[in-house]
Amino acid sequence: MHSESCERLILSITLFLIVFAPLAYGAVEPWARNVVLLSIGSMAGIWLWRFVSLGRPKLLFPPFFPPTVLFLVLTALQLVPLPGALRDFFTPARLPLVTAGADSAKWVPLTANPGKTAVGAVSVTACLAFCVVLLNTFRNRRWVKITLTVLLTLGSFEALYGLVEYWTGHQHIFWYQKIYYLEEVTGTYINHNHFAGLLVPIFVLAIGVFVVRFARFVAGRSYTFAEDGRSTWKKVTATVRLLRHLPGRQVLLLGAIGFMAVGLILSQSRGGLISCSIALGLQIILLWKMRSRSTEILQALGVLAIVGAIVGVVLAPSVLTRFSYAQRDAPERFELWQDSARIVRDYPVLGTGLGTYRDILPRYRPQKDFFFVAGIPQPAAINYAHNDYLQLLTECGFVGFGLMTWALVVTLRYLFSRFANHTDWEIATLGSSLTAGIVAFLLHSLVDFNMHIPANTLMFCLLVSAALVLAQNVETDSATADRGGAVSE
Repeated sequence: MHSESCERLILSITLFLIVFAPLAYGAVEPWARNVVLLSIGSMAGIWLWRFVSLGRPKLLFPPFFPPTVLFLVLTALQLVPLPGALRDFFTPARLPLVTAGADSAKWVPLTANPGKTAVGAVSVTACLAFCVVLLNTFRNRRWVKITLTVLLTLGSFEALYGLVEYWTGHQHIFWYQKIYYLEEVTGTYINHNHFAGLLVPIFVLAIGVFVVRFARFVAGRSYTFAEDGRSTWKKVTATVRLLRHLPGRQVLLLGAIGFMAVGLILSQSRGGLISCSIALGLQIILLWKMRSRSTEILQALGVLAIVGAIVGVVLAPSVLTRFSYAQRDAPERFELWQDSARIVRDYPVLGTGLGTYRDILPRYRPQKDFFFVAGIPQPAAINYAHNDYLQLLTECGFVGFGLMTWALVVTLRYLFSRFANHTDWEIATLGSSLTAGIVAFLLHSLVDFNMHIPANTLMFCLLVSAALVLAQNVETDSATADRGGAVSE
């Protein structure tokens, strides 16, 4: 098989995953998760065959590769049966095993549920493999352009589909009739917070793409407000005149940004809205530092500000209602976090085992939990801590938490430094937007469990991989860019 054929096949599987995982209700069902894992396994197999048969003298590893591998070693350690005395040393609270018949075993693992820990280790391995394959396959702008275009199309569809269901009162997700979150926009997701977790990074990326395209369009016009001596009012009128001549694709992109903004607001996800606001502030700061195109960037941001102001004025009541104290469910989450903190106190070093949060929590939360369906309380089992970092602490202790913190810090530091000093302002703009979207996703994880939603985890890995590709390899592909292969076109 030719090298380019392998790349095309890997790209096809990647695009399939981008579309399939969110549309399959976030891939939260076991069958959908299996499809995602099998697809990533197929990608890895194709890439390994290409690597072995065709030869690649240089193998690229992401900055987070070493700590992630060490994290997988930790999960393997959790699965290894140890003598009872050694196990009690690492877990002084005498962690109970959930598996049948394990209580009487002389050699027992450090995890409360080996089956779930093994599944979690497979998921982490799949994420790492996905990033490594993309980083070593998509080495030019053309592949990144196609991937990001499909990603923006997906975000637009999710927002538009959710808004149609919301405004028409149909309240279905395809053939499934919604019974939860009937007052919020959820797209093809069951949970409005997870819908926002998907949409926020795509929304931030769409703004970056629009800035690049609008700045390129402005640079080609005879009237811009870059001329010295123009008043602020004349600059505004010049921008308005430019808007009347926007190309069709840019108008569509601007409309998609508007729909995604409305969808985010009507999702009424507090965590999503706050993380989006912080990410947009970070994005503006990063864009403002690009002095070479500051005028065009300022015009593009002005256009987006006008769209944002219109959306904000129309939908402000929805935001204010959601943030009111009467509808706030923060006390319940604070209780859950307190219970989780007690787990960390008892198992501080290596945790209770990756994926075992649901098994351990009942020991620390004796009260019954309920959720409401059509106003009727139903018994509930809490699977997640609604804080990915706190849950990581409970399951993998400070060792696992430290490794994942190391992975995040080195990756973000690398991306910020590369795009801050990049010679191509368009790549720097797109890369900075991707990085801001990554930050938004990480911030949202402070109050939710997006990292445990397969479609959102996959999207996070895709954003990180695309940012790393732009940061590392795109400058060597100037010939492709000259032929019209730029990501932003």
